[in-house]
Amino acid sequence: MDRRNFLQVGAAMAAGVAYTAGTCCLSTPTPAQNFGWTATQDGIKRFVRDKGIKYLGEKTSSVFTGSGSGLRVLLTKYLEKELGIIVPHNQALGDCVGQAYGFATDCLAVTQIHGMGLAEKFAGKASTEVAYAGSRYEIGYLERGNSRILYADGSWGGYAVDFLLKYGMLPRGVYGDVDLTKYNPSIARLWGRTGIPDGLEPQIKRHPIRSYALVKSYNDVRDAIFANIMENAETFAEQVRLMRAEAAGKVAVTPDGTNVKFRDAADAKDRIDATVDDTGQRTAVTTDGT
Repeated sequence: MDRRNFLQVGAAMAAGVAYTAGTCCLSTPTPAQNFGWTATQDGIKRFVRDKGIKYLGEKTSSVFTGSGSGLRVLLTKYLEKELGIIVPHNQALGDCVGQAYGFATDCLAVTQIHGMGLAEKFAGKASTEVAYAGSRYEIGYLERGNSRILYADGSWGGYAVDFLLKYGMLPRGVYGDVDLTKYNPSIARLWGRTGIPDGLEPQIKRHPIRSYALVKSYNDVRDAIFANIMENAETFAEQVRLMRAEAAGKVAVTPDGTNVKFRDAADAKDRIDATVDDTGQRTAVTTDGT
């Protein structure tokens, strides 16, 4: 998986989106670490049909669609804030599904903390070995009865989604005699063929992914990010508009200074209408970020 696709998958999951576009299998690596990937459109159709799910754009309101138009956010900035420099995962076998969903889980966690302001603490980077092995063995083999998946390296994104929902993810660390502090392809391969140790499952189930949706396009991912409700029932996009109004919009102040209005970019509406006391403090505020 190259860096561009690696980051796209992470951005999708950080928006609460699970990307299930294909399978990963081992092939001869290029110097850019592009391991083999095979599109499985039939598999995606079966996944959607069997679970009765809809694509993100089909299950959201018209308010959602286009909410991120003209806006831009880099979720990797939240990772950089938490971890410092971001180093792309270099896989040593055909475990790109584990790499992608581990990275996506990291993006989701830091976005909830730094982007949404949730009072949480980052537990650590996700174990890609757990995501990979769980998708293959616990879901693909044990639950779906797909014995062929054990014949060679590789997994499928749909299996990873089920694993994250039904089990969860495990932060990197030391668990008894199991050291997952660093990427270990030997563990990924072993567990991918024999299953995750039962003793780790209670730890994994402490960190589940609660929901997901399928995406068709970049616009779906973008709108999912910006339509996200932040606080005061306002979406990310609405709060950006409010910040823009206060920072760069026209300002109207009553002669006695008790009321201040901040206008939108088109000078067509009041974005912020504030009542101000004698000390300049706002005592009442009405907002319109739509």
